Amino acid sequence: MDSDLISRSTNKQDLVHSPNENAEFNQSLKGSNESASRPYFSLEFFPPKRNEEATNLCSQFEKLRGRPLFVSITHHGHTDSMDGITVAEAALKSGLDVMMHITCVGQTKRSIDTFLSRIKDCGIKKLFVLRGDIPETVRPDDMEFKHPVELIQYIRYKFPNHLTLCVAGYPSGHPESLSYVDDLMYLKGKIEAGADFVITQISFDDDNFIKFVKDCRSVGITVDILPGVMPIQSYDSLKRIANLSRIKIPDKIMQVILPNKDDQEKVVEFGIEQSVKLCEMILKEGIVPGIHFYTLNNQEVVTNILKRIGLWTVVS
Repeated sequence: MDSDLISRSTNKQDLVHSPNENAEFNQSLKGSNESASRPYFSLEFFPPKRNEEATNLCSQFEKLRGRPLFVSITHHGHTDSMDGITVAEAALKSGLDVMMHITCVGQTKRSIDTFLSRIKDCGIKKLFVLRGDIPETVRPDDMEFKHPVELIQYIRYKFPNHLTLCVAGYPSGHPESLSYVDDLMYLKGKIEAGADFVITQISFDDDNFIKFVKDCRSVGITVDILPGVMPIQSYDSLKRIANLSRIKIPDKIMQVILPNKDDQEKVVEFGIEQSVKLCEMILKEGIVPGIHFYTLNNQEVVTNILKRIGLWTVVS
């Protein structure tokens, strides 16, 4: 714990999170799905850069009313048309529950206080707490919040019972971690600091994800763990995201994608098939309450998958 983050008059014991403190918000995470036989799903969107894309995204939100348990919105500051909170407000107006992203990079206690006040005023009660990608121009030692654990502790200090917090899990270990086991223990530290559930980095392999969940349970991580599923929509986007996230694409996927990389229709069709099989295998294990989809702002592809795995509910 970085003692400089919190006033020295604060007892460090006050920052130890009790799972029961947020029982009300953990209940809201599951909602009516807790007693339902069908798992839930959630969707991630990012702020569009152009006005026409923003209009399209808002129309997607209207079509989603009553279906996902929540939508998560990335937040990377202002774009040409909408910032993350503006997108979140549009989703809220469409009747969707929203989880807002927040990163350590570039944040100060003052900027975090402003952000937390703004989302509270909007009615947002879920946060996805991440470190974020550190630009080459930023020295990690100069960051006020160097790790998600520190940011979680600060959020819990400022708003002890208001927010449900999500953190990222890495089925193959974080690329900067000393080891896979070390990364598991760091994830456990994020839970002990106050996180309520986990969404994993993009998963392409069901065996790898299932092993990760079992390993988490073996070290005492008991919160819900949602697999992060990204339907492959093009070779270029797959390659770009793999490079940014520093994840290895399984050979069995690349053996199909590479020969068809210039055939968009075939790539999308394969991406849907691969995601359907992945979701079915994970759900069959009975170890997750739902699936989180990285949509790349393409609801149509994800809707196709949801219908095929039986999670696209009919809304009256």
